Amino acid sequence: MTSGPATCRSRISRTRRPPAFRKRAGADAATSTPAASGCRRRPGPRPAARLSGPRRDAGTTRTASAARAAARARITAAFARTDVALVVGANDVVNPAAKTNPGSPIYGMPVFNADEARAVIVLKRSMSTGFAGIENDLFVRPNTMMVLGDAKKTLREFIAG
Repeated sequence: MTSGPATCRSRISRTRRPPAFRKRAGADAATSTPAASGCRRRPGPRPAARLSGPRRDAGTTRTASAARAAARARITAAFARTDVALVVGANDVVNPAAKTNPGSPIYGMPVFNADEARAVIVLKRSMSTGFAGIENDLFVRPNTMMVLGDAKKTLREFIAG
């Protein structure tokens, strides 16, 4: 019997079977382990190594983050062609200071261009700042209407007429 790679693989796979199956398959206890048969077992990949790398979207070659960025770009570009943008509870993600004010702590952050719509309706509980702690320039623009209060109740009233 040869001790080549095929023999090593078959003997290694036998050792992973339950003991009762090994006996039925005719494996000898003295040669059923890789070390006893003269094979050196290479360690398999670590779990972190198997999980590392970019995640892929099903059926595409783009990474999930690239797909999200492309969707965000399509949505952001659509605001320029929008009559009314309804902003519910958002603050920092629609703040135009992220695009225009280099001194702002959120400068460079990807935001939705809600300010480019013809009219913007913002539903918020209060005029308080967002997570970044800065005032939102969108709230004081001439094309923005602020509706303060419970957004769920306000939306139901809008729908009811």
